[in-house]
Amino acid sequence: MALAFFLLSCGGGWNDLEDCANQRKSNQKDECYAELLPELFRSDPEKADGIAQREVSDTQVRDFIYLAVTRKVDPSTLRWCDRIQESVLAERCRVLVNRPHLHRDLLGGAMPGAREVSGAAPPQPQWGGERSTPGSLRPLPGSPVPTDEQEPVTQ
Repeated sequence: MALAFFLLSCGGGWNDLEDCANQRKSNQKDECYAELLPELFRSDPEKADGIAQREVSDTQVRDFIYLAVTRKVDPSTLRWCDRIQESVLAERCRVLVNRPHLHRDLLGGAMPGAREVSGAAPPQPQWGGERSTPGSLRPLPGSPVPTDEQEPVTQ
């Protein structure tokens, strides 16, 4: 697996899928597809998947492509995780999908049920509306005001 990460971290400067098809060495071909296929998954996932299945000979590289696609293109489904053959990488992919807060920006905003956070000041407390110091709390309008004549509450 370390080989796959090494290959994918060193870009070959390929421009299109034709460059990948023209590579003579299978490891260079796989590296090229690993670099370019994730973008094709955005526009034509079926075509990209077909190319990955037919043209990428190293299963570790193919697994890493599916993980990259899940992380960067389609993190809301297990579709690509289910194609990963290596169990540790497949589990990592499933964890990513099951943590939607990790890819909120990619999915376009807040997740369902999440609180909206704004730059506005927090709401004022009901006990008076301004910051208080000990002993300066004021009761809300219409609430009973304690007087010195009332008996203290004992427990």
